[in-house]
Amino acid sequence: MTRPHLPRKPTRAPVTPRPTECAERRFYFKYGICNNEYQLHGDGHSGYDNLNHCCMMNDDRFSSMSECKKAANDICNEPQPIPPPPTRAPVTPSPTKCGFRDFYYVFGTCTNKVQSKFSQGYDSLEKCCWFNNKRPPYVAADNLDYDGMDVCNIDDICNPRPPTSKHFAD
Repeated sequence: MTRPHLPRKPTRAPVTPRPTECAERRFYFKYGICNNEYQLHGDGHSGYDNLNHCCMMNDDRFSSMSECKKAANDICNEPQPIPPPPTRAPVTPSPTKCGFRDFYYVFGTCTNKVQSKFSQGYDSLEKCCWFNNKRPPYVAADNLDYDGMDVCNIDDICNPRPPTSKHFAD
């Protein structure tokens, strides 16, 4: 004898539990911090009413209440992003006055354009040229103090030389 074919009972669609609202979330001491991300249910998992209560009951693990709160994972109270500090316009140092500029021998030229913190420099154009075995351009070639020396290349921003005109053949 065969059994009659009975229709199957319809199955219900699976029900996804609604998410736990923040007001309903409890804190648990999990992974060494007070945490309300994971909600535990069942016997022995009552949790704590709030973050303060969780921190108080686990005060032996932290040096202060603020340390516990800082380490906590409170998903309902996400920290607000810290805005970047306001940017200030860069401070440009005031230029060194000409009377206080030293000369430096840079790539074969005595110049007072760049002031170096790491080099002593020379207090005059003449000393810069002299100590680098060069003759300042305003000293005559027959001056015995500078006998045989090449002319010193200079870049004096306090006393600029007029540009020289050069004629080029086409």
